Amino acid sequence: MIDKVVEVGSAVSSSRIVPHTSFALTYELDYSQRSGPVGKQWARYDEASPYESVSGEAGDFAFLRNDDYFRTNFAAARTFGWLEDMPIAHAVGLSLGATLENCIVIDKDGNLISDTVSRSMIPWNDKDQVKLRWENEFARHKLVDAIGDLMLCGTTRIRGHYFGNKSGHATNQELVKAIFDDPSNYHWEESKE
Repeated sequence: MIDKVVEVGSAVSSSRIVPHTSFALTYELDYSQRSGPVGKQWARYDEASPYESVSGEAGDFAFLRNDDYFRTNFAAARTFGWLEDMPIAHAVGLSLGATLENCIVIDKDGNLISDTVSRSMIPWNDKDQVKLRWENEFARHKLVDAIGDLMLCGTTRIRGHYFGNKSGHATNQELVKAIFDDPSNYHWEESKE
């Protein structure tokens, strides 16, 4: 259980966790300076709430969760990147397993393109164009990333509200380290299940 506010990062990217009665996450990103459909968006998940809020270009809305809520509304959100960044990522051993099923690639003109990464980045055509699964799929994926990073705490039952602002794995891992750097930031509880 999180007992105090813990925050890491910079003005560009930050992660914060605050005391909360359940495990909740809010993620915001802003890639409006780059071409493409990402822009500004956010996603929120709260395991204790029967409703979830989602925001995208179309505005905010809420809907009732069901038993498969996380699996159907978050887990399938794909990672994303820009085609121009792929050679650099490959050179350092990243993004080698990217496929159309798990990755959204954005070209220099802001178009979503298909599996160009595993097809040696050959030129794409209209049949290769892909669609987003949700208007805020990018924020949803970053929220899923944050869940995985927070599991480094050693429990799946965190009670705290995570806020990510354009943060990535490194910033989230820094947050986990900061949580454990000061024992007054948290305490362990026996599971009630």
